[in-house]
Amino acid sequence: MIGAYLKKLRDEKNMSLAEVEKAAGVNGSFLSQCERGLKNPGPATLRKLSKVYLVPYETLMQRANMLEDTEASAEDKERIAQLIREIEDRTEALKRFLIK
Repeated sequence: MIGAYLKKLRDEKNMSLAEVEKAAGVNGSFLSQCERGLKNPGPATLRKLSKVYLVPYETLMQRANMLEDTEASAEDKERIAQLIREIEDRTEALKRFLIK
């Protein structure tokens, strides 16, 4: 999964493995193995590649299944919904006040 994505990013930048190796300090042979799904890059390698490919480090970590895509709990979602309703109510009250 991460390998194909790394290959896609490299292709989009029109970079050779040697260019990425030089820019990121990541062994080109190792990167090739990662792109082919034979090896998995670690967090330090992903950080270097994120700088070369100009993508968020967290994105690469998620693609490599090293960082969970967090989602708000049901309680947090309800609290957010309540805050949105309060903002909407206050906005309506402000509109009515300004129209007077």
